[in-house]
Amino acid sequence: MKRRSSGVLLHISSLPSRFGVGDFGPAARRFADFLERAGQACWQILPLTPTSPYIGNSPYSSDSAFALNEVLVSPERMVSDGYLTPKDLEGHVAQNTAKADYEGALTFKTRLLETAFDRVGDALDNDLKFTEFCRENAFWLDDYALFLSLKQDNRGEEWAAWPEKQRDRDPDELAARAEADAQSIQRVKFSQFLLFSQWAALRRDLAERGIQVIGDLPIYVTLDSADVWAAQDLFKLGPDRRPTHVAGVPPDYFSETGQRWGNPVYDWKIHAKTGFAWWMRRMEHNFGLYDFIRLDHFRGFEAYWEIPAKEKTAVRGEWIKAPGRALFDKLLTRFPSLPIIAEDLGVITAE
Repeated sequence: MKRRSSGVLLHISSLPSRFGVGDFGPAARRFADFLERAGQACWQILPLTPTSPYIGNSPYSSDSAFALNEVLVSPERMVSDGYLTPKDLEGHVAQNTAKADYEGALTFKTRLLETAFDRVGDALDNDLKFTEFCRENAFWLDDYALFLSLKQDNRGEEWAAWPEKQRDRDPDELAARAEADAQSIQRVKFSQFLLFSQWAALRRDLAERGIQVIGDLPIYVTLDSADVWAAQDLFKLGPDRRPTHVAGVPPDYFSETGQRWGNPVYDWKIHAKTGFAWWMRRMEHNFGLYDFIRLDHFRGFEAYWEIPAKEKTAVRGEWIKAPGRALFDKLLTRFPSLPIIAEDLGVITAE
């Protein structure tokens, strides 16, 4: 971003669609055409991670910081890529194309993904592109697929309420569940393969038009996520695996009680001991998805408002020092440049 440029902020889900929610399909390409004709160089979007109707479909509350949202898969693209037939798309047209229908879209697209998975069957075992995708993304994909399978087995319960061996990631128990749920785990991996393939194709179209994508990376992750379940020592959790402290912001002129977000906070001392390995992978993953990353709540990398989990508001929190430059110095040893845009809301101190 060394030249003066402009663009538009429009999340993928806000695109028009006859399937309930905007996706990676034809409407995204039409919007890219519009940006090119309008002389725009940037398309800014919100996080592409999975959403849930149970938590307001917010892309800032996700069960994975790495996965893509199944609701964004393009049915038309699945047809053109040979996974579905036009007949498979019949019988589902959104009644109100001016308003998003997350629940309807997710139900329909989940069925389409299951249909496509059933059709490819054992051929996946010999699909080199799929195998390579699973290998390159194993560091998050294996845990995410198993997490979704276990969540289904436990009727949607939060992972902290699962049977102890599953909650605490007993190796023998996880191996047994992975074998028993092999089909559902493979289905999740296949869906992610399709989503990442569609997003990569859209990125190529945008690059041909000279349009760069600005993605969005929330600083915190959701408690009931594969990320926290898979790396419990990286967060401030108690013996019951629930947060001892949560994130938020202090009281200000917007709110006299502050904001209690409820996300578990990082145990930055443990992150530092690992050389910030989790953050290295998270940033590398996102650099592969976008041209630039907007880091949400950037101020929290210098110091953050930590609230005891037992508190109902943010009033009794306190400022805790975060790693600051140490994290970004480490990132610079790994990446030659950091295409980052720092969000500057909140109390921005000299530090």
